[in-house]
Amino acid sequence: MCNSRGHARLGVLAEVVVTFGELGTRWQPGAVFQDCWGQSYPLCAECWQAAREVAQARRPALVITGTAAPAG
Repeated sequence: MCNSRGHARLGVLAEVVVTFGELGTRWQPGAVFQDCWGQSYPLCAECWQAAREVAQARRPALVITGTAAPAG
């Protein structure tokens, strides 16, 4: 299930597992999702897109990396 409480309650399935790294300097104004650093969360596509938009708006030069399971 998606980590979002509302989505979990509705039974929305997660499509990705996101592990947050250090996206700024901890406890500084430019830090993004600092309470999530080093933790993984299952997210649906909608929540993952929202998280990406917030991170990229706060840190325009941020590089978001990803891996995908091989097709098959």
